[in-house]
Amino acid sequence: AVNLFLRQSIREHRIPFEIRLEVSNQDTISAIQEAEELLNDPKTKHFTSTEELFKELNR
Repeated sequence: AVNLFLRQSIREHRIPFEIRLEVSNQDTISAIQEAEELLNDPKTKHFTSTEELFKELNR
C-alpha cells in the first residue's frame, strides 16, 4: 500500500487524493454544543474514572 501510494504520488507529482477540512453537519454541531453545556452545568455529575462511573450505574 505504501509503495502504491509513493508510485502514484511520483507519477502525478502530487498527493493522489484531496486533502480538505471536513465541515461538521448540523447534527454534529448540536451534539458538540450539548456536550459543552453538560460539561459546564454544575448540576451534572462528573466522573474521574470508569470505575467510578460503573459504581454509580450499578447502584
